[in-house]
Amino acid sequence: MPKLNLSARPLNLKLKYPFTISRGSMTQAKNVLVSIRFDDMVAYGEAAPSMYYGEDQSSVIKFIQAFVKHRPIDDYIMNIQKLSDDLTSFNLTQGGFSSSARLATEMAFWDLVGKINNKSLYQFFFQDDPFIKNGNGYKLPQTSFTIGLDNVMVIEEKVNDALSRGYNILKIKLGRGYEEDLRILDTIQNVVKDRKCTLRVDANGG
Repeated sequence: MPKLNLSARPLNLKLKYPFTISRGSMTQAKNVLVSIRFDDMVAYGEAAPSMYYGEDQSSVIKFIQAFVKHRPIDDYIMNIQKLSDDLTSFNLTQGGFSSSARLATEMAFWDLVGKINNKSLYQFFFQDDPFIKNGNGYKLPQTSFTIGLDNVMVIEEKVNDALSRGYNILKIKLGRGYEEDLRILDTIQNVVKDRKCTLRVDANGG
């Protein structure tokens, strides 16, 4: 059986708009790409480290490299549950705790399982294709689009952009004070007034 080769590297993604919340702003998503090479296949997983949880690119890569060094990764193709259990129990002294690293590693193995079996992953989890549109819309629940903090002109542009791409649930970041937050909400409400939309307020760190 061919050997697995698992690696992790930085993946920097430039954002279309600066993403701002109450704690700060970023113009680039500093993610980590996990790759598994097996025979003539390459499988992928992606981590999005969060500084809020003490993660960054370096700590994620360190965790993955330590895990690969201390665990028999070739065994996991046949046992994803064991992979999940081992990732969960992997302790601080062996490379630090990182939820996003664990998820990206498991994601890459699931991608590999799908490619080995020539199946989409939905076929492992659902009887029917959940992405087929029926009379009542898609079977899967809709996801939301986050509107980060910005000046109201840019926020209006972001909302129109999200609506044009079919998003009908908007998660609105707040945290700039009562008057400014109301101005943001009024702006968004005015943009969506003729649309059937769900608006959700996310004031978390605000």
